[in-house]
Formats: sequence, C-alpha cells, structure tokens
Amino acid sequence: MFLNCNNKIFAQLSAPELLFPPDNSIEAPLTFLIIWDNVIDATSYRIQISEDNNFNNLVCDESNLDNNYFIVTEYIIDFSTTYYWRVQASNENFTSVWSSIWSFTTYEYVSSYFVWLLSPSNNSLYVPTTALFTWFEVMFDEVNYHIQITTDSLFNNNRY
Repeated sequence: MFLNCNNKIFAQLSAPELLFPPDNSIEAPLTFLIIWDNVIDATSYRIQISEDNNFNNLVCDESNLDNNYFIVTEYIIDFSTTYYWRVQASNENFTSVWSSIWSFTTYEYVSSYFVWLLSPSNNSLYVPTTALFTWFEVMFDEVNYHIQITTDSLFNNNRY
C-alpha cells in the first residue's frame, strides 16, 4: 500500500495467475486463446510470448489489452515450436511484476479438423460426473462432434 500526496491509498497490483493453456502443454494448435485470471484494480494487461524463457526472442509483445485473454494465431506462432508466455497487469498507478512463466508446444502439423479440448484438462483427477466438456471449435460451418469417454488410453472400454 502506498499513500500519495493527496492522502489517497493505493494498493499495488498482484501478478496475474495464468490459467490456459496449462503449463507445459503439448500439441497446441496455431490458433487458440491464452487466458489468465483478472487482477483486482487492473485496467489493462501486457502479454509477451517468446521462443526462449528469458524473453530475448519475442514473437509477441502486446500491451493495453482490455481483457484477460489473448488470441494466438498462426501469424504469431509456428508448427513444432515451444513458446514461453507471461503477463503483467497495470492501472494508472502501478504495473505488477510479471506472472510466472508458462510454456506450450505447438503441433507438428494441425489438420483443419483438429478439436482442442479446453476442459476438463487432460489427466484431470476427481472430475464430477456432471462435468461440462468444452473445446475450441473447428473452422468449418457444417461440423458434428462425437465425444468418447473411456477408462483406458486405448479406448477399449468406452463409457460413452
């Protein structure tokens, strides 16, 4: 907390908590959302995406973002590459420290028909039986989805 010359108290901003994609994600598509938690009193965010975890080789440095997400596109990232990302929160008085650094690795090749599961996360434990499955849609108008749920990784024991 800080007191300014008008005796107004200001609180420093917390670093954003990263939410999606999960840290060390693999097989990420070339277009998806990066999502972080809203920070109390933040009015904008800055995101950096880099090919190295020291952020010396930035592929994206966007500031003044109004929302707690950023759309990553094929114009920013490439196939078969590991990227590192972090976020800062700001308001008129403060800029937070950087968030923790998370990474994702893109697919070697992504078919236009690829569907990427958002939730529940892969290998989630204690998922309720009423879980809502969400995913990024493929980029075609006429698409039907079929979901398979199983208790084994070879899908020999399908439940649905």
